[in-house]
Amino acid sequence: MIRIGIADAHGIESYLPEKEARVGILTLRASLNRQRHALVYKIDVTEMEDNHIKEFIAAEKYMDALKYIKIKCKNVSVQKGYEKSWKLIPNHDLDPWY
Repeated sequence: MIRIGIADAHGIESYLPEKEARVGILTLRASLNRQRHALVYKIDVTEMEDNHIKEFIAAEKYMDALKYIKIKCKNVSVQKGYEKSWKLIPNHDLDPWY
């Protein structure tokens, strides 16, 4: 199943089913928060991976959710040109206002 959302220095900001994701709006929101290395990601997850990520989000463990995606999920893509930010996040210290 495909999930799309925004990730940044603080972890997962959003995690939506592909048919609910408004990529244009997400891209605009991410671009307005580049100081946090925000970007739009797209992943193809298994049902088990999806459940784990939702559990992290429900527990407000947004950094753990992103770390899990980066370690466990094989099919991940990010906005072209944002690959360097993907490698740097999650990291609270990247947010100049944190």
